[in-house]
Amino acid sequence: MKRYSWSFLISATLFFLALFFAFIYWQVHIVRVTFLRTQILNAVLLTALLVALPAAYGLIRRMKGNGDDVWMRLKRIAASIMVSLFLTTATLYFVVSVLAWAVPGEESYYSATFTYVGGGRNDCSGAEVYDPDLQKEVRVCHPIGDYYDEGTLVVHKRTNTLGAVMMDGRVLP
Repeated sequence: MKRYSWSFLISATLFFLALFFAFIYWQVHIVRVTFLRTQILNAVLLTALLVALPAAYGLIRRMKGNGDDVWMRLKRIAASIMVSLFLTTATLYFVVSVLAWAVPGEESYYSATFTYVGGGRNDCSGAEVYDPDLQKEVRVCHPIGDYYDEGTLVVHKRTNTLGAVMMDGRVLP
């Protein structure tokens, strides 16, 4: 397929539109309810570092302007390392969180005391509870019942090896 053909343009446009809408769906529906284990997050960061360094080396080797001064070369090296590290970390986090959301696991219920947490532009309002499996505070978005006061919440979650997905919550009267 030639790069200047209509078929290439249409397929590339459809690919980037699908990628854009997948990112929007991930941000609205998946990342808010998926919580990764600490070990998995550490593995994602280490893998991103190991992938980013050869990618940055490849970017540095392809750079032009060898006649530049030392400071310009150092700025280009630092920028290529930061950009490749950011892109690989974001891509790996996207893939691992989608896998944690999609992989089936053991469904369970537990009850815990919660506190109300208001939402903002990038997050939902809901109840914040301590999850014993993840050993950290997690947010359950829009649980059923009056969650504006403190109380007890029954959390329905699905746990797999990558993390946990908070299915829903119900406030006990």
